[in-house]
Amino acid sequence: MQQRHCVLCQRDVTNWLPFHFTEDDLSSFLLRVGVTGSNLRRFYCPLCRSIDRERHLKLFFDRLQIWDCFKGALLHMAPEPALAAAILQHGPSRYIRGDLQPQDPAVKKIDIEAIPYPDEAFDVVICNHVLEHVNHPAIALAEVGRVLKKGGRFICQTPFARRLSKTLEDPLLQSEDDRIFFYAQHNHLRLFGIDMEQLIRQAGFVGSLRAHDELLPEIDPENLGVNEFEPFFDFVRD
Repeated sequence: MQQRHCVLCQRDVTNWLPFHFTEDDLSSFLLRVGVTGSNLRRFYCPLCRSIDRERHLKLFFDRLQIWDCFKGALLHMAPEPALAAAILQHGPSRYIRGDLQPQDPAVKKIDIEAIPYPDEAFDVVICNHVLEHVNHPAIALAEVGRVLKKGGRFICQTPFARRLSKTLEDPLLQSEDDRIFFYAQHNHLRLFGIDMEQLIRQAGFVGSLRAHDELLPEIDPENLGVNEFEPFFDFVRD
């Protein structure tokens, strides 16, 4: 039996737990265009409940030596609990967690399209799996750029399709069934294409989508519970 290891709780596990739906439940359209995000079969750690993108980010941060950035001021939108705990261990000078509909009293009500903080207030902004939900991604990206200091890091893992040259967002494809078929979830408003990189750059960031195999070629994705097809969104404010 293959041994698996969670890099966040540092414990061995027998199996990863799946999301409430898996790749078998995705539409033929999403499979055809190569939708990329979480690995739905390797989703949860059964012990600490970390999810695959949190474990993946831990590995990316280790490899790129990003943890030192987290000693400054951070804004973390839709904060993932295990990732938030890891960030707090690095002693940020200021750590604001925000969400449009917070369920935790430690999380502030913040609309990423109208961030209630002054210009250049943060050294890092994290908003993983957020931009597919917002009404106006360009406004959200502009707001992130406004509150980030020059050279500040922007971490924004987001589902996208490897075989779509342009983001798919049609006003006639917004019923719940349409969103599930074309965008993967009922609360997704679009499916980003490979133009996602250009959209982020147009908002004043420099960087690129860096492949798992470039940064973590030696990693066994099943062993550590990550998606080898998901790149790291490596951007800083220009």
